[in-house]
Amino acid sequence: MKEPIKKKRRFTEEEVKKYIEEVFNFYGNPVRISENQFKEYFKKYEGLTDEEIYYLRIEACWDHGLINIGVRLVNGKPEIQITRPNTLEEPSLKEIEESEENHEE
Repeated sequence: MKEPIKKKRRFTEEEVKKYIEEVFNFYGNPVRISENQFKEYFKKYEGLTDEEIYYLRIEACWDHGLINIGVRLVNGKPEIQITRPNTLEEPSLKEIEESEENHEE
């Protein structure tokens, strides 16, 4: 018997903005935080599950353009990093994707 498909949690735009501000404020508003810091904060202080954290990260990046997700070498090892595009004055991944879609038409 198949397991029922779980419906993913959707966050409101206001919730996403609030959560992103809170996590960066917690770490002193750095330019970037690691994926591990992001997960640790939301598990420990907000009580979110791994699945909820995953969807929050995806929605913040692709639905709302509030964060960018990339990889950076830290001590010679790749580490997923999260930045806020407005802090770095760069376009969000959402804006880049939309721009590419417009050029394909």
